Amino acid sequence: MKYALVLNDMRSSNVENIISVKFSKDKQELIDWYNNKLCKPYRDENWVKTFKKGSELEWFNAGDIEKENSHWGGIYTFNDDAPDEYLANFALIK
Repeated sequence: MKYALVLNDMRSSNVENIISVKFSKDKQELIDWYNNKLCKPYRDENWVKTFKKGSELEWFNAGDIEKENSHWGGIYTFNDDAPDEYLANFALIK
């Protein structure tokens, strides 16, 4: 299986639009990377952020990574036959 971390950008006018942020062939590696970016929620001017300041995920809302293929983001699962190039084109962080 292949896995994509899918979240929504808090600055977007359509926060319901989720985007692939990063993908991996190892689900646990993706979860560990995500959890490493989390922090205690803090206020940054008008924004409440849940990821470390300056991190690749700073401007994203946290997703429910325990639930696969959630409408509000998290971990999405793809079959092994999904081309890596297809997934990589949708990942913002390589």
